[in-house]
Amino acid sequence: MNTPTQQTATGSPEATWFASEWLRSTTVRAVRTAPIIAMLQELLRVLRDEQIPDDEAYTSLRRAVRLLAVLDAETGTRKTRERVEYPGDRIYVPTPEDVARSADSNRFAIHWLRGSPHAAIRTTPIIKVIEELLDTLLDQFTPAQDVQTSLHRAVRLLTVFTTDGQRNRPHPTK
Repeated sequence: MNTPTQQTATGSPEATWFASEWLRSTTVRAVRTAPIIAMLQELLRVLRDEQIPDDEAYTSLRRAVRLLAVLDAETGTRKTRERVEYPGDRIYVPTPEDVARSADSNRFAIHWLRGSPHAAIRTTPIIKVIEELLDTLLDQFTPAQDVQTSLHRAVRLLTVFTTDGQRNRPHPTK
C-alpha cells in the first residue's frame, strides 16, 4: 500500500514571511515583504532596459499591477488619509515655461497621447511612481496607513496603463 509522502515546503525565510503575512495578517504587511520588493526592483530594471522589447516590458508591468491590485484590494475599502496642509505650505505649480523645459514630462505626454502605453510606461514620471512606492515600502518609519495610501494610489495610476485597448501589440514605430 502506497502512502502519500508529505512534502515539506522548503525555501527562504522571506518566502515564509510573505506567506504568513498574506494569509494571517494584513495586506499592508505583505506588500512590505522581500518577494514584493524584489518584484518592484525587477520591474524598474525591465522598464529602464531599452534592450527589452516594449511588449515584454508592458507584460511585466501588467503582471506587477495585477499582483499589486490583489494586495491593494483590502486598502480600497478603507478611507484613505488626505494630506494635511499647514499654514505656510506652498504648493508648487509649474509655469508653462517650466513644463516646456521638462523633457521628461513632454516625452510622457507625447507617448501617452500619440504613442502607446508600451512607450509611455518607460517614461520618467511612471518610473518615478514605482520608485516612490518602492521607497515607501522600504522605509521602516513610514506608518502602515501611509503605505496603504501609496499602494492604492500607485495601483490606480498604473492600472490606467495596463487596461488600454492595445494590450498585446506595441505601437508601430516609424
